[in-house]
Amino acid sequence: MRKRVLIIDDDPDVLAAVKERLHVHNFQCSTLASPEKVLKRALHWRPDLILLDLGLPKMSGFGLLREIKKISTLHDIPVVILSGISDEEVVREGMELGAAGYLNKTCGARQILSTVSQSMFERVKRSFRE
Repeated sequence: MRKRVLIIDDDPDVLAAVKERLHVHNFQCSTLASPEKVLKRALHWRPDLILLDLGLPKMSGFGLLREIKKISTLHDIPVVILSGISDEEVVREGMELGAAGYLNKTCGARQILSTVSQSMFERVKRSFRE
């Protein structure tokens, strides 16, 4: 079964590029450009991982991350921040809010695949321990 990744970014070029990189490696991807429909899509589609931009219209990525982590059926889905901001404070805040990882938008396909795969693997390991 193909792993599902929900990609949230307001830049259509980023959405297309990341989706293509993951699709080539047999991931099933769904994309959203704004935060309004994220929770509904995540609840319905049940992704294995969420890639989340921080600079979204109407709600920050941090705000959306907080909302995702509040919902019991979404809480365990790994969220990896994908952002153009690489400030240490921003990275630390994301991790404190429950992000499973952090990627800079300038990273290459190999780094995206590695982080996505590692975050999914960590989720599986946690489920066996519980």
